[in-house]
Amino acid sequence: MHPVGRAAWIGVFATALNLLPIGQLDGGHILYALAERKHRAITNGALAALVPLAVFWPAWLFWAAILFFGRRHPVVCDMSDLGRGRRQLGWIALIVFILCFTFAPVGT
Repeated sequence: MHPVGRAAWIGVFATALNLLPIGQLDGGHILYALAERKHRAITNGALAALVPLAVFWPAWLFWAAILFFGRRHPVVCDMSDLGRGRRQLGWIALIVFILCFTFAPVGT
């Protein structure tokens, strides 16, 4: 693979990891802002989904174990409404996550 292509792949992979809807990751913060009450259930579901993905790439087990310890979101003092524009940005972030995520990020 060309070095520029490899750098682009690393950027897409890092973006996908950061947008996982779990705890302290950016995806977790976005999820907490959009759906505070469902945050815990969705986080646990995302963690549970990483385990069967280990069939495609065994390192998903490693990521699931690491993220398991950081799945709780800290209490937020500012509970004001996000507004329409910020909610739309949250959904756009979800679309970016879906486009960047791959079951087997590293070929064997």
